[in-house]
Amino acid sequence: MRTRRSLLRTVGGVTVVGLAGCSGGDSTDGGSPTNGSTPTESSTPTDGSTPGETTEDGDGSAGSPGTWRSLDADAGNTSSNPDASGPERSPTLGTVYEQTTVENILTAPVVAGETVAFLDESAIRAVSLSGDQRWQFGWGGDQSPPPTPALRDGTVYFPTTDALVAVTDGGGEWSTDLPGQPASSPIVTADGVYLLTEGEEYTIVAYDHDGGKRFELPAEEALSAPAVDGSTFYHYREREFDETQVVARSTADGGVRWTNSDFDSSSAPVAADGTVYCIRPDRYGAVVVALSSVDGTAEWVSDVVTDEIVGAPAATGETLYVATTEGVRAFETADGSPAWDEPYAADSSITGQPRVDGHSVYMADGDTAVAVDRETGERRWSTSFGTDGDPGVLGVCPVGDRVYATLQRRVVALE
Repeated sequence: MRTRRSLLRTVGGVTVVGLAGCSGGDSTDGGSPTNGSTPTESSTPTDGSTPGETTEDGDGSAGSPGTWRSLDADAGNTSSNPDASGPERSPTLGTVYEQTTVENILTAPVVAGETVAFLDESAIRAVSLSGDQRWQFGWGGDQSPPPTPALRDGTVYFPTTDALVAVTDGGGEWSTDLPGQPASSPIVTADGVYLLTEGEEYTIVAYDHDGGKRFELPAEEALSAPAVDGSTFYHYREREFDETQVVARSTADGGVRWTNSDFDSSSAPVAADGTVYCIRPDRYGAVVVALSSVDGTAEWVSDVVTDEIVGAPAATGETLYVATTEGVRAFETADGSPAWDEPYAADSSITGQPRVDGHSVYMADGDTAVAVDRETGERRWSTSFGTDGDPGVLGVCPVGDRVYATLQRRVVALE
């Protein structure tokens, strides 16, 4: 059977996290850094690293200006590519790929090197940056919402209804059975593939790059997709009385390192630079809590966000960006204080969680892409794609000097 709580999932696109309550007021019960984590039996990392330490492969970041490996950029779900530099002023709009089949595009794009990959209703498609189709691989699934593929070292990883498939140049390298249907998009690191699945219960399963299963968490252990940073991964789980914990585990065998309680599991945790960022419900809305990757203690708690939060935050080295239906707020990663004089206020309603490069914060507003200055929160530009209603912008990602976006029938680039 499924867990008790009815959950919103982020699988192939952005989920709006409904956390809004009454407006106004400061948090009175959600914020002391003394709010204790629980260190538990831990596994010793086999790679000699410490919990939260990012390996030299750079799994805690997008990897390079030309890389956006997975739905939320990287293994830590940071939604950030700080070395990229998209357009700072009104961009030109070009079509990278026009869908030639009757099937609609379903997911955000992922980009690595000269390849853009995405999913439509019948196939995984890989196209070049100039628009030529490299290959397609029929998947024949019916997941709703569908997972976004992950792309690493020329291989696309994708969970079908009952199997995880690794595809290179259109040919299946391997596939392996899943313990249930996919409930998240895959995360691929230097040494493994991580995925949330749903059978009778939610569980997280980890595979080696050759498809061998590394571990599968026990039943009732998982509620969210993981965030991976170095030798540790983080996820939410439900305990008694609907208590939601964030859990830190060894990537070697899944052993628990620490836990902390009372979070919201509608989006995955975000892990970057030795800190794990999580959303905690508050009587007036929600707060962002920054947890130490070493022992799970709270380093800081943000001011209350009273509007509905959209997806997970985006994290850079200095700033954390939180999108709400009404706009974007920025917090200093050092202490959680506001990074902008005023939050960015949207013209209508934000529908996509933030994506960040070296200059700007990008988000979807229906059929419009919006860019906001990273340092000040002032709007740089907005571009309407004229999609005339749903589904609008399926996803955006800054790569190199472009911002790529998928629409129902096109892959486009802003530069």
